Amino acid sequence: VYTDIKAAKAKLIKCKEDVKKEEVRLAAKYDFEKKLIEVHQYFNKNKDNLLTDDFKKLEKKNSEISKWLEERGDIMSEAEFKRKYLNLEELLSEIKKCLLEGEKSKTAIAVQIEKRFNMITVQLLDITKDSTLPETIQLNIDLLKQFSKEKDKRTLTEYRKMNLMSEEVKCDIKELQLIGKKNFILLTHFSPFQVSARRNDTKHRFLNELKQIKLQSPLLMHNDVITYFQYEQEFQEHVQYVEYFLEHSVNLTVTEMEGRFKILNSDKERFCALLSQEREERLNIMQNVNIYLEKLKKLRFDNRHLLNADGELKIREMVTTTEKWLLNSHQVSTADMKDSLAHLSSNFSQINTPIEN
Repeated sequence: VYTDIKAAKAKLIKCKEDVKKEEVRLAAKYDFEKKLIEVHQYFNKNKDNLLTDDFKKLEKKNSEISKWLEERGDIMSEAEFKRKYLNLEELLSEIKKCLLEGEKSKTAIAVQIEKRFNMITVQLLDITKDSTLPETIQLNIDLLKQFSKEKDKRTLTEYRKMNLMSEEVKCDIKELQLIGKKNFILLTHFSPFQVSARRNDTKHRFLNELKQIKLQSPLLMHNDVITYFQYEQEFQEHVQYVEYFLEHSVNLTVTEMEGRFKILNSDKERFCALLSQEREERLNIMQNVNIYLEKLKKLRFDNRHLLNADGELKIREMVTTTEKWLLNSHQVSTADMKDSLAHLSSNFSQINTPIEN
């Protein structure tokens, strides 16, 4: 009987300990979930002020943590929740750091917009002496003025749109100066009917071209480059803007429509050039990494009888790490690839010394 009582007491104590342990675990889980909500809300509130790459990176990390909680939250220990809590604090700090980069970008864009707008203002003084601006140009200028007054409240996404608009207004003003003030609305060698028909034909042609671009992007040939999606998103935003402009603007001139497409084509050529350059840069890095890999293998083979266990293990680990890196290099940013190559070069220089008996 005494033994049974003792066993029952021990079991009761164990149950109490388990209950206490579970209470502590649940408290840690609650703290973690509360922090996770805080991070999610902060991210969603500020996502429009993040650079495209930073947004994608942080969104992925947010999703991974949420997925971890959903799949493993019921079996994780107090210690694991506390470790993950620290990860959330690191993520929150990273978001704040990325927002600072976004603010730097906003400052740089604001300088560009102000510079263009000052140039436009000077040119308008001459153009509007005896001519009225087309409605679409005047509307965009008014939007830029409004943006200038409220820029402290605007997001990075809005800054990008206004930057694009300021470039388009600048091109429109240039076209106004080139073709003359009074014949900007109607080209004198066309009848009103011909002008209207020409506008409609041009509008439909450009809208069809935009549909084709949306179906098959001209940047698609560069989709093997890691920054492709960043440039593609920016390009498609411009495509949508031009499409909206064509569909909703009234009495657009052929020159205005062509001006929008010139800017769009300029973006396309610039992005393609940048992606081609990055692809070549990444290929050169991979070639150099492959060269170092072969050198490591040769060094290991040539000195197989001279290396001690630690030396042989170090080279073998470097070979394995480099091979894995090459397999996953398509997921690595170009900047990180450069760092990895520099690190590999440094490590190889350290071990590539004459090995003596």
